[in-house]
Amino acid sequence: MRTYVAPDTYPEDQDDPKHWDAVNRRLKDILLYLESLSDKKDSEILALREQLQQCRQAGEGTRQLINKLLNDIDNYRKDIEWYQRTYEQRSLPGTIWQKLFRRKRD
Repeated sequence: MRTYVAPDTYPEDQDDPKHWDAVNRRLKDILLYLESLSDKKDSEILALREQLQQCRQAGEGTRQLINKLLNDIDNYRKDIEWYQRTYEQRSLPGTIWQKLFRRKRD
């Protein structure tokens, strides 16, 4: 991109209408260029916002799935502990006695 350097002196033909027409055309070109940059910027911002929203939704879904899996793991751990208490740590007569008395109460 070219940078504009202001001249120390103005051209002598500044009263010439052709000069002002050229200046107006140049200014219009610059304005069109700036507007196109602004449009590109706006479209990129919209695209990035959409991507951000999609990432947030994906993150929320992943968080819910992780929480569900953690709850499942906790339930399985409780089941395993119950089986260990019931079948590994108790004696066979104690287990039978407990089952008989539970059935009579129910």
